[in-house]
Amino acid sequence: MPKLKGSKSNLTPNSLIQLLNSESFAYKSIFLNLPEMCLLLDSNDDTIIECSQKVYEVTGYSHSEMIGKSVHNFYHNSAQNNLDRTAKSESSINNDEIKVIKKDNSLLNIALNKSFFKNKSGKIIASIVIWKDFCNKKLTEIELKKYRENLIKSEERYTLASKATEYGIWDWNILTDEVFYSAEWKKQIGYNEDEIKNDFGSWIEHLHPEESEYMQQKVKEFVEHGEGNFELDFRFRHKDGHYVYIHSKAAVVKDENGNITRLFGAHTDITKLKKAQIELETHWKQFESILNAFPEILLVIDLQKSEIVFVNKYTADLIGFNPIGLKFHKKFYGFQIPTIKSMDDLKNEIINEMTFEYKNEKLNRYFQITNKLIKWTDGRDLLFKIAIDISKQKDYEVELESSLKEVKKSNKELEQFAYVISHDLQEPLRMVHSFTQLLEKKYYDLIDATGKQYIYYASDGALRMHELINDLLKFSRISTSGDEFEVFSLSDALNLAIENLRIKIEENGAVIYSDEMPNIFGDKNQIIRVFQNLLENSLKYRSRFNPIITVSFMQISRDKIKVTLEDNGIGFNNIYSERIFTIFQRLHRRDEYSGTGIGLSICKKIIERHGGEIWADSVEGKGTKIHFTLKFYEE
Repeated sequence: MPKLKGSKSNLTPNSLIQLLNSESFAYKSIFLNLPEMCLLLDSNDDTIIECSQKVYEVTGYSHSEMIGKSVHNFYHNSAQNNLDRTAKSESSINNDEIKVIKKDNSLLNIALNKSFFKNKSGKIIASIVIWKDFCNKKLTEIELKKYRENLIKSEERYTLASKATEYGIWDWNILTDEVFYSAEWKKQIGYNEDEIKNDFGSWIEHLHPEESEYMQQKVKEFVEHGEGNFELDFRFRHKDGHYVYIHSKAAVVKDENGNITRLFGAHTDITKLKKAQIELETHWKQFESILNAFPEILLVIDLQKSEIVFVNKYTADLIGFNPIGLKFHKKFYGFQIPTIKSMDDLKNEIINEMTFEYKNEKLNRYFQITNKLIKWTDGRDLLFKIAIDISKQKDYEVELESSLKEVKKSNKELEQFAYVISHDLQEPLRMVHSFTQLLEKKYYDLIDATGKQYIYYASDGALRMHELINDLLKFSRISTSGDEFEVFSLSDALNLAIENLRIKIEENGAVIYSDEMPNIFGDKNQIIRVFQNLLENSLKYRSRFNPIITVSFMQISRDKIKVTLEDNGIGFNNIYSERIFTIFQRLHRRDEYSGTGIGLSICKKIIERHGGEIWADSVEGKGTKIHFTLKFYEE
């Protein structure tokens, strides 16, 4: 595996796209298979250049539905302020809360991280965006394996050629300065057999100017000492003027006194291989820049040696030094490898990605650790360890747990308050009402008209207060005293509500139509109450025509339905469509229509307890539609 030496490449967005689509770009698969949702964006307009496979798996979109599109098309407008700041910023973005719209129109809460990729001049030409949804990272190098296999094959060809003495053979008689160059040797650089002089000078004059002095010095040292191996790569000028890469290997012949008299060896043309290596190194450096812009911890460990063979820049900066080449012991900066008895145990333990949460005591941070075991191209077992900092999310969890405790405490206090209302406050009201009735009955003839009116106001006020307290008590008990959820037919719940209102329905001459509705998972008695409250409203606020009420439903997503109750009543001005769901809010005077104004508030609280929404559409004089959503139950 190449060592990484941080570098900047002179890229443009177009060259980045070419790079990511190049067949020789061995590390594209690394980016595509990172176990986090990673996106590479054009810095000019945030167009998506490439996505990791995890993006498609989590969001449900296909490659063609995302590539070339603006990343902002996939953000929910509730995060517009954050998006505006993110788009304008040239600084890294860490853990901004954003909602992503999935293909099924559901929303995915993610923490957005953004870093930038610059060319040599420092200009931002692309950015890397990480969508964190507390996820799986793997790197594959199919093309790198191909190159390395080519290297091995080239070595095998060279070995066969040198043994068979059929490739670029040369033999230099040091005493006479005569050199034999084989026909294949000359052919490698474009010459016929009689076009090159058979002397050492011909070899020197074909060396690349930048390497000529060095190569002559190496030959001189080898001839003087005659020890070790003479094996070097260098550039050699072709007949047409370009340079080819040559791999040269030589041995010596000594006389009886131990003096070197001859030097012979073979040339192998490795131009294609060398160009592939150069291209591979260039691509690696470019991809290294992308990995170094990855704003999370990434380590690669050789398990046989327990040695760190790669870290990205973020990791090195976090721990204060580059640990490549160091031993990865159990307590290395708080990051542990699984305790194992053998390599087979480890392979069985993390045959797939192993992900877990972990607190790093040394760094005092929480991480989501992903371990992935990969068989490298040279046969080594490498452990890819990716650590996503989730400290902020852990803080949120602590805050949430604290908030839940407060809510439970508040609910308990609410139950106590409801008990007080139902017992302690009701009794004084009953006394006021009883004594005003006794006063009216016993002293009716002695009280003038004004006094009688006062008695009526007191009695009526006590009754209304009693009614309000009872309604408030019902409202407060929706969340705390509801039944356990069960599977039931929505049609059954509607029919029971109709049966409860049978007399009122007949008195009003109402007609009710309904669809055959599906099963849901919820509190059956509370859903009956919703239907009953809505039907009562349709009967109460009827027009001069007999009430016609229609109850229908439609499936709006994979697991959600919308129920609509429509009537031909008096309706209302639609500007009040939100106000009518507020507790004790009425659109009519008490002398016009009875009630406390809590019925729709109770409906709203019940629907919200079931994870749904409720809203109204109405036109004054033309009836009302009440809509609410519920989770669809499918066996």
